[in-house]
Amino acid sequence: MEKFLLKDYPIHIDFLRRARSNGGYYHRSGAASASALEVFKPRHGQEYAEVMIPLNLQQFQQLLPAANPSTGQNSEYIFIYFLCPMWEDEWEYDAKINKIRLIGSPLDHLLALNKDLQLTVNLDFDQNFLAKEMIAKYDTRGSCYFESTILPDHYSAFLSKYNGTLGQISIELVGVDFRTGAALPGDLQSTIKKLLEEQRFTDFTLVAENGQRIPCLKAFLATASPVFDRMLQSDCKETKEGACKLDISEEGVKALLNYIYCKSTNTPLATPSVALELLKSGEKYDISGLEASMKTIFLGKPVKWLTVDDALMLFIHSDKLEGYEELSRNAVQAIKLKKNDLQGSQVFDELVRRDPELTKKLFGLVM
Repeated sequence: MEKFLLKDYPIHIDFLRRARSNGGYYHRSGAASASALEVFKPRHGQEYAEVMIPLNLQQFQQLLPAANPSTGQNSEYIFIYFLCPMWEDEWEYDAKINKIRLIGSPLDHLLALNKDLQLTVNLDFDQNFLAKEMIAKYDTRGSCYFESTILPDHYSAFLSKYNGTLGQISIELVGVDFRTGAALPGDLQSTIKKLLEEQRFTDFTLVAENGQRIPCLKAFLATASPVFDRMLQSDCKETKEGACKLDISEEGVKALLNYIYCKSTNTPLATPSVALELLKSGEKYDISGLEASMKTIFLGKPVKWLTVDDALMLFIHSDKLEGYEELSRNAVQAIKLKKNDLQGSQVFDELVRRDPELTKKLFGLVM
């Protein structure tokens, strides 16, 4: 199934002036579209034209409801940069290279749900310029971007030939499978969300570590988790009291129910401590798709997203679990980045006191 962020979106490119960068000439250009804002700035020492294209959030959510970005705005933006090399005041026709780079929060949302996200970009003037198999990369600041070479149908053509010519751009998502947040039909999703928010017909309670009680429905818990299912069918303390105490925060319990009811990952996408709580809960209660979803969020975010305490807890949790090796490596990288914050960390002090061997292992990896 084809999935497009943009499909045949009108665009034209205007080359304005060139600037020397990295010892070579680059043509500094502007690109404009029906609603684009032109801003010009160097990226990694090279000159790029920037196109800011608004992406309608309602359409975005209809395309991939699992992403479900929540920003309080009506639109978010995809930024598109173009690079055309020049040497000695002439186009270098031997290189036949034009590069394109994409960044933007909609891509961050999608990448958090599927770290294997790839893009294909097609620019269509009187011929096609295609950039495919664009995978996520990270710059030295931890910012995510997609970059690739644009190849024309006719090998001798450059984008400069189409200065000011109206064309179209399409951005396709390639090979994506957002199983971690499968979309529900709109009416059903709205009804389920209403049940959660209004706490209607509740017959059970989840209790946060601070004692806050959050009512819910047994049917949703049992359907999402075989652990909850077995518990609710047994004659245990929790079924007798109609409540189950969880060792996670109040925010974590609410995020857990949002996932169980609506497959929403809004809160863990924004808050690493909640993502860690849900990662542990997904494994502990065998909640369908939750553990995999949280793993994908951690692997899709730059390591600087984690605080040193988050990174320490992720390292401790990941250390002896099969399939958590990449998460453990990311945690170590985050601790390296913020090792000065170890002083004064209660999580670190507790680790030193309780598990000297794991502390020794951590020092060997970080130092």
